[in-house]
Amino acid sequence: MANTSVSIPSSGYVGRLAPSPTGALHLGNVRTFAVAWLRARSCGGKVILRMEDLDHPRDKPGAAAQALDDLRWLGFDWDEEHVQSERRPFYRATLAKLPAYPCVCSRRDVESAQSAPHAGEQLFYPGTCRDRFKDWDDAAAACAPRLPCWRFRVPRGATVRFTDTFVGPVEQDISATLGDFPLARDRDGAGYTLAATADDLAMGVTEVVRGDDLLPATPPQILIARSLGREPPTATFPSSSAPTAAASRSATATRASGRSARPASHPRRSSDGSPPPADGTQKTGRPALQG
Repeated sequence: MANTSVSIPSSGYVGRLAPSPTGALHLGNVRTFAVAWLRARSCGGKVILRMEDLDHPRDKPGAAAQALDDLRWLGFDWDEEHVQSERRPFYRATLAKLPAYPCVCSRRDVESAQSAPHAGEQLFYPGTCRDRFKDWDDAAAACAPRLPCWRFRVPRGATVRFTDTFVGPVEQDISATLGDFPLARDRDGAGYTLAATADDLAMGVTEVVRGDDLLPATPPQILIARSLGREPPTATFPSSSAPTAAASRSATATRASGRSARPASHPRRSSDGSPPPADGTQKTGRPALQG
């Protein structure tokens, strides 16, 4: 059963709100932001606003400004404001510290390589492009006009164990269940998986409050952080007041077998690991929330 009575640190707490300009805020966004904001403010902590605007094909003009306007109208405030698209040099420097390599495989290629796919699970990448290309330009020439992506070279036996604040203990052998996961479809490494992890570390975030649909993204992010010599914050928040069946299945399956079990409600990400677009489009009036 989910733990809903979690103690809040009395000092040094840093939380964050991380909207994406892919559409209007919806009620799920606001609920998660409210929990994150309240946990920080209730203990005198700091709130960081980070606009995660790296998913350019799905970013909608004006959505970032509208999201900030809506958040302020709803009563949220924050102590720092950052925009990911302005932090590309930082992501490039972080990428250089990671065991990453360029990959030209499409999602269809990866799906075709599955020996025994299980419904709802994350795709396993067998390392097809490991040591195949000398650099990004070499890979880009091989798959033009598409772009390659950067993948994290997962060492054999790389098992991540952590205790999620609400779900409890989780364990996953990433090398056996996920393989070399994607970091970004961008030369500089400016993609969700790398950027969110690096930013949380650089900004001193002590707890991440997010929907339980993002629980499967946590083990890879922990592996990235540990590769950088750090330990990331972890916390999720169920999408209802009781633990969701999807989250329970995910945690149970992962603890029992070490197998990657993505919740059934978890929408598919693009091959660069970027988050899905927000539901709906911006509408007139305020708050512009999608149910």
